[in-house]
Amino acid sequence: MKDVYANVYNKKTLMIVTETEMKKALDMLIDKIKLDYSMWSKKGGSDYDTVRNNMIKEFNDGITMKESKYYYKIYSGNSIWGFIVKEDKTIRGKDWKKGDILKAASYLTPALNKPRGNIFGNYIVKWTGPVYLNDPAYYRMIGQ
Repeated sequence: MKDVYANVYNKKTLMIVTETEMKKALDMLIDKIKLDYSMWSKKGGSDYDTVRNNMIKEFNDGITMKESKYYYKIYSGNSIWGFIVKEDKTIRGKDWKKGDILKAASYLTPALNKPRGNIFGNYIVKWTGPVYLNDPAYYRMIGQ
């Protein structure tokens, strides 16, 4: 498959992102989601290792991604985890950059107030979804 090039604004620099790099960044995002779940589930000791490992496997198997017109949709089982912007686009009067991480407003639509990071830059994710804007981790990420 031939790589498609797109401009992505990342930390005040313009970079070219290929389709291969986009897939790699999406795979890394999914790996971070899975890692966060694994770390969260291992808190509290090792009394239930078999059950815990089965739950981790079930969670990991339930993380899927589907492509829509404007977004990559990340699912966690039957729930929506979040959305990733596919291309630089203006949606509802706001400019979005390729790779922006958006929290879900509903099963079908993202919250279009602010991105929670960009998969080509600095971002923090949790297994439950992109960080909330009032999460202390978000403020550490953006340097405030």
